Amino acid sequence: VERRVATILAGAPDPDTASVGIKRLLAIMDPDEAAILALALYPAALEGHVELGTEGLAALSKVAQPILNVSGSAKWRGTKDITHPMYGHEGFSECSRALGKLRGARKERARQLFYHLIVEGHSVQDATSTEKKLNTCVSKVTSRLTRAA
Repeated sequence: VERRVATILAGAPDPDTASVGIKRLLAIMDPDEAAILALALYPAALEGHVELGTEGLAALSKVAQPILNVSGSAKWRGTKDITHPMYGHEGFSECSRALGKLRGARKERARQLFYHLIVEGHSVQDATSTEKKLNTCVSKVTSRLTRAA
């Protein structure tokens, strides 16, 4: 996913070509990676810092909005400490451990992504790796915006 973000940031010949590319990419990507890509790119694209046509921005928005506005619930069986792997939601304890190591905006972005993945029923097997991918993608976007300024 990190290379795909870099490719998108490198630009396309025109916004329409970029839109077609982003729509196809989001359609074929693993949903977890599509979520990472959308969460990293959408804010910059919304502000016009990523060269995308209207259709590309709409496709990115369709993936990013449910992450930014998590709504739903997660269910599991258990009555004890939900952060304990034996009693809690299988992804929740993994995500909690990963979040415990983070601070600031990085932690908030990861929390949004993890909550989205849990509510959508995705299995978060390696939350630390997932967060590192997200952070790398966000860093690429930030670096590009800093260079462009």
